[in-house]
This record gives sequence, C-alpha cells and structure tokens, in this order.
Amino acid sequence: MEDARRCNTFLKSDERILGDSDFVEAVLKVANEQMERRAAYKDSQIELEQIAHRVAEIFKVD
Repeated sequence: MEDARRCNTFLKSDERILGDSDFVEAVLKVANEQMERRAAYKDSQIELEQIAHRVAEIFKVD
C-alpha cells in the first residue's frame, strides 16, 4: 500500500469489502444500482394490486 502511495497510485477501498480495487468498485456499483432501483420503486407508488394484475397478464392467468 505504501508503494502505491509513492507512485501516486490511488486505490478504491472500503473497509467493509475485502478485495482489490476493481472488485471493490464493482461491488459498490452493484449496490448503488440496487439502491437506485429501490428508491425508484418507492417513488413510483405502484400498488400491489397493479403488480398482481400485470403478473397475471404476463402469465395469462385470471
């Protein structure tokens, strides 16, 4: 790690995630995308009945 600092190489790190810089970035990207989807779902105000109706349409079930 000290050698990386001397060479002005900066690594992405998060103490919650073990792995190299690329792995940490990939994990954080997926986590962020999931968080954004959850936020969008909450903002959409979709009702359970609407979801059930759409699933029934897709699977052609009454």
